Amino acid sequence: MEPIKTVDYALIAKRLKETRIKRHMRQKDVAEAMKMTENYISRLESGTVPILLENLYTFASIYQCSVIDFLIPESKNQEDYLLTEITRLAENASQKQREQILKIIQILLEGNESQ
Repeated sequence: MEPIKTVDYALIAKRLKETRIKRHMRQKDVAEAMKMTENYISRLESGTVPILLENLYTFASIYQCSVIDFLIPESKNQEDYLLTEITRLAENASQKQREQILKIIQILLEGNESQ
């Protein structure tokens, strides 16, 4: 995964809207939860105003996702997407689940070494 060099506000705005829609929420619901106006949420989702980092954390909390889901650059190929998806799943896992994921990956990689 390549590091983020600049903040892509348009991409963040797009993801804010996509995530809200996936969670079956209205802008009004989000505005109430964040104690903001519906108009301001609309402007954030359209990218007409830059988002503050603290607000990104609030969005992530409301949508039950990671802040990185809004920030990570769009994948250039399928392998990047898969790595991003594995990372996202691991972030949401418990410590025990992460240990199990690590063991599974290690077993899979050891199987490739013997071929």
